[in-house]
Amino acid sequence: MTAAQLGGAIVGLVLILIVFYDLFQSVILPRPAVNKVQLARNIVRPMWLIWRWVSRRTSSIDRSESRLAAFAPVALLMLFAVWAVVLVLGYGLIIDGRRSVPSVAAGPGDFHLHLGHHARPAQLRGLRA
Repeated sequence: MTAAQLGGAIVGLVLILIVFYDLFQSVILPRPAVNKVQLARNIVRPMWLIWRWVSRRTSSIDRSESRLAAFAPVALLMLFAVWAVVLVLGYGLIIDGRRSVPSVAAGPGDFHLHLGHHARPAQLRGLRA
């Protein structure tokens, strides 16, 4: 294991821990937590400012209110998407750092192969189901 692989695995582990901690703070805790690591706040707050600015530019009050009401579901879906992408990236970095994937371990390691390795069926990876 080279230093770059070890560094990538550590970065992947840190990304996963940040996402799980942010998920815990955002979904499980009943009140806002005061902390330095707030991924959800850094994503939702700029989205809200842009969303509010766009919705206030319409002349109709009903249209503006309906756009503002749609923000929460869109923001929640965006948070789920960001969390999912960061988790896949983190696990891909860990797999790339460990080089434990049987179908890629013999050849040169390509990060994009490790990133999408867990999403492929076992038959495509060369493993027996």
